[in-house]
Amino acid sequence: TNTVKRMAEGELLQIQKTRKLDIDEKTYFQVIKDKTASLLETCCQVGALSGSENEKYIEAMRVYGESLGIAFQIKDDTLDYDSNYNLFGKKVGSDIKEKKITLPLIHALSQVSKDEASSIKKLVRNAKEHKNVERVIEFVKKYDGLTYSLDTAVQYAHKARTALQVFPESPSKTALDFLVDFVINRKN
Repeated sequence: TNTVKRMAEGELLQIQKTRKLDIDEKTYFQVIKDKTASLLETCCQVGALSGSENEKYIEAMRVYGESLGIAFQIKDDTLDYDSNYNLFGKKVGSDIKEKKITLPLIHALSQVSKDEASSIKKLVRNAKEHKNVERVIEFVKKYDGLTYSLDTAVQYAHKARTALQVFPESPSKTALDFLVDFVINRKN
């Protein structure tokens, strides 16, 4: 029940901040930890609990799940700026059209003056026009929002992979390690 509560709180926080286009990196991470990572964290932790009483293993799987969930969401957010069409039918710029401020845009906005950031936020507010979405995407790319976000996703993927080091080599560990690669390397 705590996980569902966290997911709902994350969604509410995102809705609240979306209305104002007022989200910083700290808030972004709180949203994705609650909305996405908490589910993977709980699934991995419960899986470990069902197979072991070893606290070290249970904690390692909790860290693995949370870190993988964060990496997954950041990667997903970058695809909104850099993919032709993703597997779920979500077109490029759909987060922008929904006025969702994600890590690529947060980082790019942090690189410019308040005036320039305000003008970009105005484009997001008027994202129904395709040209505005394109300008926001160009802005994010120009100010390394994608590079920064992908680097951050890789850091969380590394944290997930590091959590697996407590486990002996096995097909299960190999599969979990492969999942980390899949999350980071997926194209849609």
